[in-house]
Amino acid sequence: MVALSILTPSAIFAADASAEVSNFALLDHRGQMHELRRMDGKVVVLYFTANGYPVVRQSMGKLKALREEFRAKGVSLLLVNSSSGDDRGSINKEAHELGT
Repeated sequence: MVALSILTPSAIFAADASAEVSNFALLDHRGQMHELRRMDGKVVVLYFTANGYPVVRQSMGKLKALREEFRAKGVSLLLVNSSSGDDRGSINKEAHELGT
């Protein structure tokens, strides 16, 4: 899994699961850019989180299992840190602690 950070959200919208989403890019905790259009039309699941959320810590094992189960089917699971209070350094530390 990759922990991504939203640096400047440009829009908030709701879409049904079958809707096509415009291209966007997010910087991960390692400094690598992930751009939707470069994922070759694969299904991408975005799991929004923030550092220290107990629900995320409790569900990390299940998220890792889902990632492994669906990876072979071309599905990518990305964790997106949506907290403006978390910087890339703290996100990197959290990702390391959670083994992502």
